[in-house]
Amino acid sequence: DALAAIGDRRAVVPLARALNDPESGVRLRAIMALEMFGGKQITMPLLGALADTHSKVRERAIKVLGKLNDKRALIPLLDRLGDSVRTVRKAAVIALGNSGDHRVGASLARMVNDSNETVALEAIRAMGKLRYVAGTNILHGLFQQSKYRIHKAAARALATLGTKESLRILVNGLLTWQTREQSKQALIAVADKAAPLLTDTLN
Repeated sequence: DALAAIGDRRAVVPLARALNDPESGVRLRAIMALEMFGGKQITMPLLGALADTHSKVRERAIKVLGKLNDKRALIPLLDRLGDSVRTVRKAAVIALGNSGDHRVGASLARMVNDSNETVALEAIRAMGKLRYVAGTNILHGLFQQSKYRIHKAAARALATLGTKESLRILVNGLLTWQTREQSKQALIAVADKAAPLLTDTLN
């Protein structure tokens, strides 16, 4: 810990070994110390921690890997989408959404059906952030749901996609009272892009 505190990279190897300590608290602190270094040298030790028996350790490792944005972590992070603990799944969804890699889009789209609403919401936001255009129809369906938070997140994601098709969905949503308010709020955020479509619809 002392070497890590002063940024001495010699600490990386012993910290990596600490990830095998029988105490979960020690393993968690080792990940926190490795995070101080950053860089892709800590990717491989953290990948091993994704299979840790303690959910807090897995969750922390995912969060750090998400910041590193190392392509070697993509498949292991995708595997964590099936974790039995919702906080771990949520962390994996967020990390993958921040990856900028459209190849994970289909997997994130499946997570909108997660049994936990918080995980599903993060998956919707991640689809928007990735600009996963292939998921437009899925977002459209979610936008029409009665669950308020799902409906709102889908509207924001459609606006973030910013395609003619996704914006058209929101513009058409102005014509129905059930979807009018969230359509309006989402379109305000992308007013420059939406203005021509809105004019065409009104005409």
